[in-house]
Amino acid sequence: MVIHGFNKKIEIAQLLIEKGFYLSFGNDLIINDKLKEVFLNVPLEKVFFETDDNLDLDVENVYKIAADIKKIPVKELIEIIYQNYLELFI
Repeated sequence: MVIHGFNKKIEIAQLLIEKGFYLSFGNDLIINDKLKEVFLNVPLEKVFFETDDNLDLDVENVYKIAADIKKIPVKELIEIIYQNYLELFI
């Protein structure tokens, strides 16, 4: 199961991940410094990104910010998210 629009504290993230949930991040990741810190501590194998967060969503920018936070290339991040998709939905 995926938690849509995750924007809570790290303790909640850890609890949800322990229960097998995936966390989905959107535009809040771009503008919320506390959420960036949470995201830094979430394993990428439990992450998705929003494609419908709001009308102004720039999902490419979300990927770029996320890759910068994790200090990995965007291409590597895309591959991890794709593997998450295969794991959960296929």
